[in-house]
Amino acid sequence: MENMKNDNKDKIPEDEMTKIDELLKEANELKAKEDITKEELDKEIEKFSKEFETLMGKYAAANNSANPNSADVIEDESNKDDAPEAEVIDADK
Repeated sequence: MENMKNDNKDKIPEDEMTKIDELLKEANELKAKEDITKEELDKEIEKFSKEFETLMGKYAAANNSANPNSADVIEDESNKDDAPEAEVIDADK
């Protein structure tokens, strides 16, 4: 989560950054807690995963719409009707 925050700090609104900071603080506190049960840990991990997935979904979708996949651009370019046909060269000659 820290990497996502640092990599996207210019794209993420301030209120979302605050939410990420709170999640990171909670995760670090949980990591330092020595008397936690497996059930508590699993519950917290699930909570963090859902929150993180929601945030990533928002910003991955926004990022993909702003920057189309290069494979999509190549595919679009190859479908042009005015593209010259390639010449086939026989290697046996």
